[in-house]
Amino acid sequence: MIFKNKLFEVKKLIMLVLIFMLINSLCFTKNVYGVEVREKVLVLYDSYKEYGEKRNILNDLNRICLEVTDDIEIMRFSAYEGADLSQYKAIFILNLSKDTLSESLKQNLIKYNNKIFCVGKESYNDFLNTDKVIYIEELYFDNYNYKKIYEVLYKNFNKEYEKNTYLYFDKVTPFNDLNVLIEEIDYLKKNGIPFFIEVPPVFKNENLSAMNRFAEVLRYAQANGGEIVLTLPQLVSLDVQGKNIEEKFDLGFKNYINYWIYPTAISISDYWLYRDDLKELLKKTDTIFIDSNVDIGILEFDKYNLSSYKNVIEKVNLENGNNLYNNVAVNISSKLSINEFKNKIKELLEKDIYFKDTHDISSSITIDNLNINSNKKGIFLNDKNVVQVQFIDSEKYKTVVDGYENQRRDDVNISLDKTNKILVIISTVVVILFIIIALISFNIDKRKFLK
Repeated sequence: MIFKNKLFEVKKLIMLVLIFMLINSLCFTKNVYGVEVREKVLVLYDSYKEYGEKRNILNDLNRICLEVTDDIEIMRFSAYEGADLSQYKAIFILNLSKDTLSESLKQNLIKYNNKIFCVGKESYNDFLNTDKVIYIEELYFDNYNYKKIYEVLYKNFNKEYEKNTYLYFDKVTPFNDLNVLIEEIDYLKKNGIPFFIEVPPVFKNENLSAMNRFAEVLRYAQANGGEIVLTLPQLVSLDVQGKNIEEKFDLGFKNYINYWIYPTAISISDYWLYRDDLKELLKKTDTIFIDSNVDIGILEFDKYNLSSYKNVIEKVNLENGNNLYNNVAVNISSKLSINEFKNKIKELLEKDIYFKDTHDISSSITIDNLNINSNKKGIFLNDKNVVQVQFIDSEKYKTVVDGYENQRRDDVNISLDKTNKILVIISTVVVILFIIIALISFNIDKRKFLK
């Protein structure tokens, strides 16, 4: 009997240990299967451009890499210090001045097992195995060569080459002729063309009547096939600190949301990619439109890291018809007359250009506690669908906003009234209790005195 009891106790102990282990494994074991592995490439370079040329070839190469990978590490030949190269999915070597590679770099390139893309004057076939090297003599911005380059890269990175073209209204501000803009929106809707519309952040005088009218037209655009892209604030000087730019951008973003306008992406010049103090700002979105028509000047650094984006769309001018490679947005100036605008659209349609729906791009911006997502299901602010199927003019907007404000005041007044009533009741009860206690004390003292 004693033996059976001991056996039962042992079994009970084993069961408790097993239950504890099970709970421990469920509660405290980390799930490692959801960890995302980010692909990284290395860009080795000697010079950002060829001697005597204006074109910044290093920037061209970096922009191509943005399309195919998650992270880009850019390094000058002379800055290489023997780091392990196996961490990179691919290596790009840009040689424009015939600078030589160090022995250490050569040896590690020989050991490297993935693809190496050589751009420029040297193919390095004297020491590299030609089976793993792809030689690109020059990067030309024309449809044929870029398509070839992209196809090679996409094959190496297991991606599919797609030609996506979008229509893009450039630099729309409150000072545009807004009546013309409405006519242009109507014309695009009539032709079944969705579009992006670029606006600057408004962080001053946001309550002026001009801003109310501008917001009304942007809501009209949203209700008729348009999607809003927010550009960085215009700068008088490039020396303005990134923190100041970020603060103005955030404020402008929030002001637009107050007017029920929902930016879904950011537009930048490719110069901003190389500003270290703007990295935090650019992390707030997964979708950027890049304007490459600006001279970004000198790119001189030993090492620099670029993080890629889910969507990178190149802004191109209509005149450069050969630029229609991969993800592009065809720029239409917002300063055109209505007739000039219609002629430009007709010209594009005659070229059999098919403009994709803006919602085909799944994009997101998050600033503080505000998150905007755009996808095929619509546009969502903090998971609430804010798609405007019907145009909301200024009068309707004001009525609804005033209604919210009045309701808020009523709620506050009701709350204060309730609070006041409760305080009066509590005060009355306390006073009554005080009087009762005082009377009881008085009677007790009186009896003591009479004794």
